Amino acid sequence: MKTKEVKIEWEDKEVTVVLKRLTFGARNDLIEKASKTEYISGKPKISLDMKKLREIGLTMGIHEAPFDVTLENIQKLDVTDGDLLYQELDELNTLQKKKNKTLDGLQNTEQATS
Repeated sequence: MKTKEVKIEWEDKEVTVVLKRLTFGARNDLIEKASKTEYISGKPKISLDMKKLREIGLTMGIHEAPFDVTLENIQKLDVTDGDLLYQELDELNTLQKKKNKTLDGLQNTEQATS
């Protein structure tokens, strides 16, 4: 399991929180919990609730912390610390860098064959 340590302030002390890389299934569960599908004129409209995405994401992505990992405690985090944790969690779980490398490789292959 890939993890990342992040230092934040909790109860006036500097503490370490360990974030984990979510599994494919856990990430899909997170997206499902944070999204809502409505049908307008028979067509699906999907909306993402960023509050739920960030808060539930942190409850799912914190592996170790000096506090109980509950929604209530996530909501009590200082905004700077909450933002930092979510940013680090997002970076740990994103595939954007890998996707860009793959796309660059495809573009180079296309140029070579043209």
